[in-house]
Parts: sequence; structure tokens; C-alpha cells
Amino acid sequence: MRLLPTLLFVAAAAPAGAAPPPPPPAFVSEAADLLIAAAGRDPAREQALFAPDVAMYENGTLTGRSVADWTRLRGPRHLDGSSRVLAYSEGWDGDGGALLVFDTYDRVERATLPPTFLADPRMTTRSILYQFGADRLIHVVRIARADGFVMTPPAPPPAR
Repeated sequence: MRLLPTLLFVAAAAPAGAAPPPPPPAFVSEAADLLIAAAGRDPAREQALFAPDVAMYENGTLTGRSVADWTRLRGPRHLDGSSRVLAYSEGWDGDGGALLVFDTYDRVERATLPPTFLADPRMTTRSILYQFGADRLIHVVRIARADGFVMTPPAPPPAR
């Protein structure tokens, strides 16, 4: 009989523990709309998302400390339409929010090749983590980059 009150307490507490997390901040969603957009969007609005003291890291090495450095790091592939966003995730991170983007692009600048020249693709795949501050601006960008094609793992064998 003494077990019954304990079971009732646990059963009543279980739904409270299953509450979904809060949605990502609205400013992260708005930034995602700009940063994952197709070519030809508004670069000036995109650049306004970054704090003047933004720090950028590529594969763990500090590679930039300004919005101009970000434009260089992001590369022309984003603007010419050859970049393709594979997935993204919005969420919370400390005082601000976070946006994680996975993209891939061909490093060969085909516009500079002779008209009949054929070139194999030279693919790069990146994860880009944008970390926002309390001021709703991006203060840190962390890029992990690997040269190579995106691959998916094989499907598991069917259950017997």
C-alpha cells in the first residue's frame, strides 16, 4: 500500500519532464533565412548580421576578425549559385542563439575556364556554426571543412 503514493507521484511527474524545448530565437530564424538563401540575395543585409569584432575559425585556426574576412571565407561559390545547403539547425547557445549549416560546393571556378575545357569537380563540404551574442549579432563563426564528396552511410541490413 505504501508503494501506491510513490507510483502516483512518479506518474504525475512524467508528463512534466516530457515538455518540448523552447523554439529557437526568432532572430536566429531570420538570420537562417538570409544565410542559407540561394544566390542573388542581399549581401548587405547578410553582412549586417555580424558583429564588428566577429572571430572566424576554420578547422580550429583563427582565420578572420572582420565582416570582410567572412565575405572572403564564405567564398564566391555562395554568390554564384554553386553552393548547396544540405541541412541546417537553429537553436540556443549561451546568451544568444546558434545556427549550424552544412553545405557543399565545387571549388573549380568554371567561369574562368576556356569554353570547351572540361574539369572534374573538386568538392568541399563544410559545417558552419554561427554563434550569436546577447545583442543578436554573430560574434563567432566556426567552420569545419573537408575536401571531398558528401557521402551517406549504407542502410542497415533489414531486421529478420
